[in-house]
Amino acid sequence: MPTYGWNLGNTLEATWGVPNWTAAPFYTAANAGFNAVRIPCAWNFNATTNISGGVTNYVIKPAFMAQVKKAVDYALDAGMYAVINIHWDGGWLENNITTNVDPVINAKMQSYATQIATAFAGYDNRLLFAAANEPNVHNPAEMKTLMYYYQTFVNAVRATGGNNTNRWLVMQSGGDTLWLNALPTDPTPNRIMVEYHNYTPSLFTIIHADQSWGNAIYFWGPAYHYAGNPSRNATWGQEGAIDSYHKQLADLYVSRGVPVLIGEFGAFKSPLSGTEAVWNDASRLYWNKYVAESARTHGLSPFYWSTPNQPFHWTSGAVTDAPLVAALTTWATTCSGRPAITSSRPGSTR
Repeated sequence: MPTYGWNLGNTLEATWGVPNWTAAPFYTAANAGFNAVRIPCAWNFNATTNISGGVTNYVIKPAFMAQVKKAVDYALDAGMYAVINIHWDGGWLENNITTNVDPVINAKMQSYATQIATAFAGYDNRLLFAAANEPNVHNPAEMKTLMYYYQTFVNAVRATGGNNTNRWLVMQSGGDTLWLNALPTDPTPNRIMVEYHNYTPSLFTIIHADQSWGNAIYFWGPAYHYAGNPSRNATWGQEGAIDSYHKQLADLYVSRGVPVLIGEFGAFKSPLSGTEAVWNDASRLYWNKYVAESARTHGLSPFYWSTPNQPFHWTSGAVTDAPLVAALTTWATTCSGRPAITSSRPGSTR
């Protein structure tokens, strides 16, 4: 199982421009203890639409497919698992899920899945295919539509043959966890897993400004609350909530033999200064450490949402955030604030 994952984020799914990257960060990550990388991809943005004889074809550009192959090869050569997905990509799939199946979306799913599977048919099972990223599903009826697209994805991949007949496929959930209560029909048993993301609480992890529905949180975890500004201490979404969420996923899926990827998780620094910045950074490191360890303890596979040059430089491979790398890959880490972390494994003494 891929248990220490990172993301090649904001790179091959970046419709605003792909940054330069090399093999170096893959080897740096592997040497640091990571054994898997998730590679988000923008297939639709990098495809052309051709109409011939009344038939519409959605053709992935060969240059882009070559870039994705290069990333996968780097990952496998470094000894890691690789997951390639259909990411946000302008929202052609995930922002257009309704109660009715759209034949254009389904045709694109069929076309892209077939082309991806054909290109990678010779790759072994260290390469996984994921069908989506964060599908916007608002009710069970929309989940039924999403499952239709997922069935198309599974059928297309399996039909290409080669190693795709038994490759692991990943279905990303959306909305309430209870809505994904069935998986697509698969001629190969026990080769489908599910994916969820975790940014709880978002007002601490990824939103750093006050919102109409809540104020930004700077300090997470009771041991990392800052007495100098208690109004910014977390009052919800802390360790118990993280463990409860992961336990729910374990009970729903892992207990039934269905693996679960936490395809994205991460907490990032708030724009602070002085002592508040020190305590915020300590909270950030603690959150990332706790979530990763809680996920693994519950039998889940966590993938940190890393982006260009954080925590690895995309071209040189240099580690740009050594405390974070240590927090994500080891049981014991000293954070930049106090108290220091000795272990944040759920149920341990901290």
